[in-house]
Formats: sequence, C-alpha cells, structure tokens
Amino acid sequence: MNSLKNELYKLIKKDLSIFEFIQDHMLDGIWYMDLDDDKNEWVSERFWQLFGYDIKNSENSELRWKNLVHPDDLNMMNENLEKHLLNPEYPFDQIIRFTHKDNSTVWVRCRGIAIRDASGMPYRILGLHQDITLLKQQEMIISEQNKQFEIALNKLKEVSEKDSLTNLNNRR
Repeated sequence: MNSLKNELYKLIKKDLSIFEFIQDHMLDGIWYMDLDDDKNEWVSERFWQLFGYDIKNSENSELRWKNLVHPDDLNMMNENLEKHLLNPEYPFDQIIRFTHKDNSTVWVRCRGIAIRDASGMPYRILGLHQDITLLKQQEMIISEQNKQFEIALNKLKEVSEKDSLTNLNNRR
C-alpha cells in the first residue's frame, strides 16, 4: 500500500473529523444499513438535505428514504442489491430517481458495497450517493434539441425532394 494512503487510513482512525470532512465535502449522501434489520440504518444529514429535508426536525424523524425512491426505480434498485449480495463481483451501481420535498425529481447515482463476515455472508451495506440532477436535466435538453433537429432535417429533406406547387419529385 502507498505510504501516504496508509498514513491517511491511520489519520482517519485517529481523528474522525477527517472522515467528517470527506463526508461533508465530497459526497452528496452516505448511508450504512443493517441487512438483517433494514430499520437499523444510519443516513447522513447531507443525504436528507439533497431531498429538501431537515432530518433534525422532529416531523421528519420517521421519514424513510425508500419512500422517496421513484416507484419505477425501486424494483431495479432491489434487484441490483440482491445480485450484489449474492455475488460481490456484481456492482451495486445505478441511477435512481428520488422525489424531492417540493415534488421535483432528484437524479442520484447510488453505489454501494456489502460488508461481509468471515464466511462471505453480507451483513451490512455501505452506500454513497452523488447528485446528477443537473447532468440528467442537460441530457434531457439535448435529447429534446436532437428531436427538434431531426424534425427540421426531415422537413428540409421533404422540401428539397418535392416541388411545393406540384407535389412532384424535384430533379435534384
């Protein structure tokens, strides 16, 4: 192992503020869940902020993150999790839509890794979230522009191939 990497590991073990710094400034959310009891989980405050919630507020304390997952994405997420739990080589990595408190869609790249016991059985999962909403919004804009371009191109092709008065094919 690289000596600086090894040093960083030791620093994180010694000073948890380093982990807090990484969590607060690099990730859009982190969570850790008990696979035997999915109610036993820790979800970072930043994770909740991504969806417009202040988890310190008592009215949000019973909020469950799975309730925010878009219904069309929940099955895919669960299938990917099951595949990863059965096979550590199968990546738990997908893009999931969540519903923000204001009912807008938040697109999140969700990656996770099962924590396994000595026999290889998974008992916890650690997950990281990255907000990719802006990227997805730009992707949708580009897709719409491509559709409009295709329509204009087809119209131009039609105009160039047919005479507008006679509706007969042009010689060109």
